[in-house]
Amino acid sequence: MKPFRGVFGGALIILAVAAIYLYWLVGLNTSTNHLYDVAGKKFMQSQVDYLQSVALVRGKAAITLLKNDPFRPGTPWVYVSARYKLPVNYSPPLVTVTVPHSTSGGDVRLSPLANKAIARLFSGAEHEGHSLMVSSGYRSANQQQQLLYQTEATQGSAAAHRQIADPGASEHQTGYAVDVDDASTACQMDAGACSISSPTAAWLAKNAPRYGFIIRYPSGKEATTGIKYEPWHLRYVGKAAPVLTASKLTLDEFVQKVDPELFR
Repeated sequence: MKPFRGVFGGALIILAVAAIYLYWLVGLNTSTNHLYDVAGKKFMQSQVDYLQSVALVRGKAAITLLKNDPFRPGTPWVYVSARYKLPVNYSPPLVTVTVPHSTSGGDVRLSPLANKAIARLFSGAEHEGHSLMVSSGYRSANQQQQLLYQTEATQGSAAAHRQIADPGASEHQTGYAVDVDDASTACQMDAGACSISSPTAAWLAKNAPRYGFIIRYPSGKEATTGIKYEPWHLRYVGKAAPVLTASKLTLDEFVQKVDPELFR
């Protein structure tokens, strides 16, 4: 019986070693995925060398981004501004939102990631007594131009440019920006009649990051954003939203911190 017991024991040792290795391998990939899943995409171990970590808040996880052009179009971190415009014909993958929305401009569309997140946000808001409605999602460059013309006609050029971005410079063209207001019959019929109450604005400021959104144009930051305070304008960035919000940095300031060459 001794030879059999020796072979059996050896087999057990091999199985034990294999199990430990498999556990380590799975654990490594799981922790890596968890660590880098900040943009709605899971990164494998082989991709770690292509990532960079940016620590913003002591005690909170660092934000992890691709090293190569992390703010390019097509990703939740896409950065657009008056200086960095999208091509006029740029259009990302889009889906029609299923949450309540204004119908005056036709279907409201968002990127698939933002669409899933806004549905979760609306559900959470409803649970806490806030009935919401989307007044605007994706807008093409042509639609943005028409909106700018209309605003200039009613409010003048200076006022219009403080609240309406130029074509190509609008976040709405990325598919990751969405305007959220209080639900009402007037808002459903006409996006221009939509409005947001102070309680709803406060709820969004506190809770939107939990669902992957930041307040893109916060109060007191017009000098860096170029746009006046818009409590209704949410921008999807993914799981890093709570950290970015806690840092008190606007998206513009964060981009400049990560890639200062863009601002030179």
